[in-house]
Amino acid sequence: MAERGFLDHNDMISYPLVDGDPRGFVEGGSLPTRGLTDARFLLGATSGFIPGTHAVRLHAFSFSAGKLNFDFRSDCPGMTDRRFLFSFDENSEFGTVVRANASMIDSPYLEDRDAGDGALVLGDLSDLKKLPGVRTTIGVLRTEPALIQSMHGLFATSVGLANQRRPRPAACGDVPVPVSETRCAYVRGLVGALKFREGYNAVIGVLSAAKTIKLDVGVGAGAGSPCRDIIIDEISSSSSSSGSPDCSFEEDDGPFCDGYVKSINGLTTEDGKFALEGGQGVVVENDPDNHRIIATTLDAERICGYGSSSSS
Repeated sequence: MAERGFLDHNDMISYPLVDGDPRGFVEGGSLPTRGLTDARFLLGATSGFIPGTHAVRLHAFSFSAGKLNFDFRSDCPGMTDRRFLFSFDENSEFGTVVRANASMIDSPYLEDRDAGDGALVLGDLSDLKKLPGVRTTIGVLRTEPALIQSMHGLFATSVGLANQRRPRPAACGDVPVPVSETRCAYVRGLVGALKFREGYNAVIGVLSAAKTIKLDVGVGAGAGSPCRDIIIDEISSSSSSSGSPDCSFEEDDGPFCDGYVKSINGLTTEDGKFALEGGQGVVVENDPDNHRIIATTLDAERICGYGSSSSS
């Protein structure tokens, strides 16, 4: 906690700027000791600011039209075309605080909060008012490093997602596509606050010490086990939850993949009722207690038409 008279003391010394750095201006004169009493800068996750490597410096000062302006800039990668521009009224009282977000140098009204923000506290303005016009510093006049906090490396600034095509059962006679030959579909351009949610057989963990989000797999974890796909008609597929109790229908979530069977081999009925009979090499069994109909193939070749045989 600051001691009593903290700002009064600061107004008589170089703080919040580094003592010994050049205070002269290209246009003549030098920045007086009095005028600034405190400062704070928070460099954002996109700034690339690394403490000990980069700095925040006073680039220029101007006094015109009743306004005092302080132009601070940084040499970090994300601030090459940005600055912190603080503007005070010439009649501002001692201790006045002005906050500013990083903004584009060429477009001062276009702010970039992700690059950072800062605050500047005024002292006695008497000496600063004696420097009219725009004045650019002749060297690097740095802000005290202790007044700068960087968020670089503390947040994920971009997310690249890849989703491998999910293996699905092949239609009768087709050869399944090997997993090694599937292609990845990349999703890019994700913006805003991103949230990760555990899907089927997925586990999400946060490793605080390593500042890491770990995405892992686990049988039955997260949303449980997904439904198993089966081919049910000529042009599409539906799904069955056999052996997967988590694939049940819930009103709030909408119909799950096994909510309804709408067609079989492309055939539909007006009342939605089907009479299934086992054909060649197929046995149909009813399981009303579990709301299932089980069709078992005795000879796959007979169904796919690869050969001919007679039923017994």
